Amino acid sequence: MSVQADDVCLDCLTVENDAARVGQAVALETRGDRIHLYHCALIGDQDTFFARGYVSRVHVENCYIEGTTDFIFGPSIVLFECSTIHCKADSFITAASTTERNEYGFVFSCCRVTAAEGVTRVYLGRPWKSTARTVWLECEFPAAIRPEGWRDWRLSGSYAILS
Repeated sequence: MSVQADDVCLDCLTVENDAARVGQAVALETRGDRIHLYHCALIGDQDTFFARGYVSRVHVENCYIEGTTDFIFGPSIVLFECSTIHCKADSFITAASTTERNEYGFVFSCCRVTAAEGVTRVYLGRPWKSTARTVWLECEFPAAIRPEGWRDWRLSGSYAILS
């Protein structure tokens, strides 16, 4: 599903890409500004949620997002608030590509990260671009999260965990 408009609200909607583990298989792509997801579920594997807009602001509130590799990615400014992020495989949660003009990238506030049974090595993210910015504020993490939190893609991005 691709949302390419401003001022859109998705409420109580499930968007699923059931292509399985075949590589990139986006469930939701957002390109507009001021998009609000409320009580939605985004289900997929690799690259589940593509926050694609370079000048987009997206608010994800009380949602559920699951995936495998870089399943939350893109250049948009996104506030994830009180949401559940579910890791289905040993891999990376985020791959931010925040642009130089944006002060913020992905901000996770009061979110809960969970991991499927057997998942033991999850990174909070890796920068997709040298100006990537991702912050986790007062979030709950499973034991599967790697102690170092991040893994570099040979780029330098800004990451923080504030609890």
